[in-house]
Amino acid sequence: MSVEEPALPSALLLVLGMHRSGSSAVARVMSLLGYRLPKTLIPGNASNRRGHWESQPIARLNEAHKREADLAWSDWTAGLLPRMRSAQLRDFEADLVSHVASEFREGKPAVLKEPRICRLVPRYRAAFERRLPLSVVIPVRNPLEVIGSLMQRNNLTEANAALLWLRYTLDAVTGSEGLPRAFVAYDRLLEEPGATLARVEAALPAPFEITLEQAAPDIRAFLDSGLRSHAHSPEDLLHNDLTRGWISDAYAALRVLCQDPDAARPRDTLARIDREFTAAEPMLGHIIGRYDEAVSGLSRQVASLSAGLELKTEQVDMLRRAAAEADTAHPVPSQGE
Repeated sequence: MSVEEPALPSALLLVLGMHRSGSSAVARVMSLLGYRLPKTLIPGNASNRRGHWESQPIARLNEAHKREADLAWSDWTAGLLPRMRSAQLRDFEADLVSHVASEFREGKPAVLKEPRICRLVPRYRAAFERRLPLSVVIPVRNPLEVIGSLMQRNNLTEANAALLWLRYTLDAVTGSEGLPRAFVAYDRLLEEPGATLARVEAALPAPFEITLEQAAPDIRAFLDSGLRSHAHSPEDLLHNDLTRGWISDAYAALRVLCQDPDAARPRDTLARIDREFTAAEPMLGHIIGRYDEAVSGLSRQVASLSAGLELKTEQVDMLRRAAAEADTAHPVPSQGE
């Protein structure tokens, strides 16, 4: 007896952007152009007032799969992902198909955004490529803006935030090679949404269900560059020891791909950086781990000194109050008495 295939969307557009990269804005804009959003959305919060536009059950499924691979969302290492057992992979893919069938309308194009997908693209391809048309949009935001936002929101060190951007971005790009895809410059989307989205439409396999002209008022109303923070120029990357090299080279390549998603040289650059970064991962992990231990140790010392200082301050205040009370109870006689 054959198992009935679940009813799926007619096409699935994956927005592959890491946390704080502008992926929420891209997902919402694509929904205004006709792609259906998930049924069970994660609500907006203080870190993203306009909404995340992502599926809560699929986010939980992705997180559970990453935990099986011994990874948190904030890990930039490979963990156990390359060595997961076939049974684990098949179970995840089956659950993923079931979740997508539940979250989206049958027979309609859908947009799926969730940052962890960047690291799970091969699993998504295995689950869906034979079932429905799959395409990709990759938001491109200045890494310094992402790093600053992650440091502020998640209390990450600059080094960890930088390596996290690099790993998520490289996994998204290398994992989606061969799929129809577009790269979206976040700053250009805010400043020139019409021209930017026209390039996206040209790169994808089917035209938007809602034309750019029809959607333009809603898109302009949604996009608010006033909400943008941590603005940086590409040149700023070259003045930072941490981002000059792999990160600045990767961002330069991505900016070219925003104009020409099929350009060979920037794709070769990103593949080269991915090989070098992967090879250096054990050494970087050791260095960053030792650094984090040192920072944690200093933080504990500062906390201990602060607590000691607070206690001493309280003791001094108590002595002052006691002295004041003693003066009131036993005033010193004046010289004339």
